[in-house]
Amino acid sequence: MKSSSARASIAFDETEFLSAKVSSLFRVLLYFEIFRFPLTQNELWSFSKFNSKSEFADSLKDLVERGYIQKENGFYSLSSPTLQISERQAGEKRAKSMWRKACRRARFIQKFPFVRAVFISGSISKGVVAPDGDVDFFIITKPGRLWLSRTLLALYKKVFLLGSHRYFCINYFIDYDFLKIEEQNLFTATEMATLIPMTGNMDLISKFFERNAWILDYYPNFVVSKPLFQSTTHKRRKSFTEKCLDIIGASVLEKFSLWITTSFWKMKFKEMPDKDFQTAMKSNEHVSKHHPLQFQKRVLKAFSDKISNFENTNGLKLKS
Repeated sequence: MKSSSARASIAFDETEFLSAKVSSLFRVLLYFEIFRFPLTQNELWSFSKFNSKSEFADSLKDLVERGYIQKENGFYSLSSPTLQISERQAGEKRAKSMWRKACRRARFIQKFPFVRAVFISGSISKGVVAPDGDVDFFIITKPGRLWLSRTLLALYKKVFLLGSHRYFCINYFIDYDFLKIEEQNLFTATEMATLIPMTGNMDLISKFFERNAWILDYYPNFVVSKPLFQSTTHKRRKSFTEKCLDIIGASVLEKFSLWITTSFWKMKFKEMPDKDFQTAMKSNEHVSKHHPLQFQKRVLKAFSDKISNFENTNGLKLKS
């Protein structure tokens, strides 16, 4: 087994260029190391670029034996995962305690006018929740009614949940005429590959992932899941409500909702550079994104730094 000091000395003598398959193991471990999240073997397989499970298992075993990857209690990491395992298990307990309420919230959101599919996203979609974590929802709506739908949900949260977002964080909407996600990078691919379809028509969910087949460039072993719940209940009531809203001027309410919300965001986040605002707070008739903390930008920067540091320290060159 190579010691870390021995591996470090290699960097000054020669560089070992790794295949895309082997590189994918290091890249995913480096990515999840940002979140202090060790991975199981099944998770590593799902995020890897191997197409043979036996080849994958052999390569993983070899990297563990050579000391590049650490294994402990069924978890894999690039450094000793003891503390990370403890943190992950605590996060899993919190996720389990929140899961039932998250399911109820997803089914409730589906009942709102013009909502066509609901996904759970964020950390809970990966099976963990931080001590101050919440439940994030990714929602697909009817075209031309996205902002009205979002406003109705936001009003419900303000009035009945007193603004609490712990179980009701509605930060990403798209409509089903605009299913392709424009930000095609590792962060977005990971978030989409871990989305949990909760409600909605399977044809729509399949179409969403077909339009975003670029995910397979990052995670070729990704498989689309069926929604956990059927969305057949209250269809007549929902259809009736939508027709009533159309009659009283849903199109006008849609334009007003878009204008008032985006105007407020531009004022609230006026110090944010325009380029960052366009990514973190993307707002148009087809998309509503509310990520003011710019988590994507920070994670991708941290990942790039980790890749560079890892390559320099170990004398390895990772292929993307």
